[in-house]
Amino acid sequence: MIAFLIVNQVLMKISDSKEVQDKYKEWIEKSNVVQKFGRNQYTFQGGGKLTKQMIEYLDKLPENGRGNRLDFLQKYGVITTTKDGNFNKAGERISLQGYLASWFSALNKAGIISSTQGKKGFTKGENFEKFKEKILTKK
Repeated sequence: MIAFLIVNQVLMKISDSKEVQDKYKEWIEKSNVVQKFGRNQYTFQGGGKLTKQMIEYLDKLPENGRGNRLDFLQKYGVITTTKDGNFNKAGERISLQGYLASWFSALNKAGIISSTQGKKGFTKGENFEKFKEKILTKK
């Protein structure tokens, strides 16, 4: 127990060190790695298939229309819904609340979608048009 406390104190001192933090930041910048803890790992740089489908989905929404997670995921075949629940492509039962939650959150943070606290669904975000142009013109 005492050894654990000593090691823990030493590790805390090292991690608080400005030199260690500077080296860490330098390594992150050089390796172009995105932290997987504390920050989502989605950058939307590549405009993957699901992201392009979201652009299409949002584009088809009526003026001031609201989309929702279930409708989007069902429409593009990401999940299927039966009387027994929601299932992914592998046939595994999923919880809709947590399924792709970090991806939807990242879309929201990037301004591609906008979800208002207390309201169901989402709308086009403030950066939707810029993002759409960027992705659709990318080869």
